Amino acid sequence: SASGLETYLFGTEEDVFALIKQGWRPEKKSKILIIGHPKYSKEWIEYFREMTIKEKTVKPFKIAVLSRGIGNFLSRKEHERLVKAIHQAITVLSKDFDVRVKLHPREVIGVNSTWDRFLTNNFYLTEDHVYKIFSEVDLVIIMFSSAAIDAAIWDIPAIEMYDPDISTALQLKKGDKYHTVYELLGLVEKATTEDELRSKIAKIIDGAKFNLKRAESFSRLVDRSNNWQDAVKTELYKW
Repeated sequence: SASGLETYLFGTEEDVFALIKQGWRPEKKSKILIIGHPKYSKEWIEYFREMTIKEKTVKPFKIAVLSRGIGNFLSRKEHERLVKAIHQAITVLSKDFDVRVKLHPREVIGVNSTWDRFLTNNFYLTEDHVYKIFSEVDLVIIMFSSAAIDAAIWDIPAIEMYDPDISTALQLKKGDKYHTVYELLGLVEKATTEDELRSKIAKIIDGAKFNLKRAESFSRLVDRSNNWQDAVKTELYKW
């Protein structure tokens, strides 16, 4: 900046704390500005909606599965359990649902993913952007992903099929139980077993809605994201 100060832009205070915990330190003469994330702003979301708008058909019911591969916080055993449970929970309800599976960027069929065994009954892989997927589906099943934030902003019901007590990496402990950050933020409905998942899918099919309480920190993120340009302009005027 003109004042000679380095200015760092961050989405949330938690982003700053996470980097500091990893050893990062700002320059002595510097300023940290918390502005949210532009991609979560109303302006950007509306832009993406216009780019991806599709006419939803009533049938078949459309589900997206955002997967996670073996070795990416998941053991082989747990990955296989989750994939099988998701497939079974859906197909027991109906073999006619449209189910698109988006692999994690570090997930490869035949290497660290077993989805190739379950691409039946209208299950298929997709490489579409998550925003295009969100514009077309009725429900998202997530295996622990930051896309839970996007789903919440897009107002798509999301079920997190994941057991943080088994896969504890990056999970948050409260009492004697682990929780994912997305569960604690009130962004996802939680399921850890096939029965739980099937029951919660059935609720959405029947027209019910999940009664989730969004955390204040999520609301702050959205508010800041909607005002990120004003925050940056205000800072620029000081230079």
